[in-house]
Amino acid sequence: MRAAARCLQHRFSRQLTTVPPTWWRQGWSRQRAGSVAEAELLAPLAELLMPQTPPLELFRSFPSPPGWAGNYLEPDLSAHGVLKDPEAALFVEYDGYWRHGEREGIELDGRKNVALLAFAAPGSKVIRISHTASKPVSCDANILWFCVDPWRHGDQKAFMVTFDNLLAQVVDGLQSDLNQEMLRKLQGQTGRKALHLAVDSKSIVDAAMKAKGRNTKDEISLFLNAQGFTAVHISMMLESQLSAGQSIDNNLKPKLQWLSQLGLSKSQVA
Repeated sequence: MRAAARCLQHRFSRQLTTVPPTWWRQGWSRQRAGSVAEAELLAPLAELLMPQTPPLELFRSFPSPPGWAGNYLEPDLSAHGVLKDPEAALFVEYDGYWRHGEREGIELDGRKNVALLAFAAPGSKVIRISHTASKPVSCDANILWFCVDPWRHGDQKAFMVTFDNLLAQVVDGLQSDLNQEMLRKLQGQTGRKALHLAVDSKSIVDAAMKAKGRNTKDEISLFLNAQGFTAVHISMMLESQLSAGQSIDNNLKPKLQWLSQLGLSKSQVA
């Protein structure tokens, strides 16, 4: 009887924590990532942090709190139910853009840290991810700074090194703050050589590329097929030169036109 009661109590407590905290319910999905690199890095992290929630929901906007100059408060990634206090927020900011290292960018990032922590529940955390060798912002117990290596779009091996390094730093930096289930989960994910994105996460990356005038691998394949290239030719080009993220109109079409004007056959172009 006691074991059954404990089991029922555990199930009931888990049900209570599934209700999103107030700060989360005040926000809405903004339906996009801020950049291709941001989408590549944060979409798989969203899958790990809140696997029962569509990743796009973690790319969230919130009402502008008092003292914040913008129309909305938009952390790059937001999560709940990750820390020991289920009401607390974990915000993730990707500072890959070079302006984050300049004086004006550093000051803005500092103000955003303050606004995020004031908006969410006590005990919330902000992670800032950068490529710089020194900490560009002041950090304390609630603001953590992690440095990772940059990667080239399409280079899965380099990206996995970066992503694995990020997970290791998250585990180390938040070891005493993560709930035990999340801590074990992230520890189990470190050291992986490959990453298999869910369909929702792939769509976030694809949408970011389209927003920047880039095309997905499938779109490039369909375009080449329409130009008369065989499956063998297309596979050859995708493996050796063409990667997702290129622009068909701005890059691929002019190249093919120039090569065709030289009198090359499809096979020679490939």
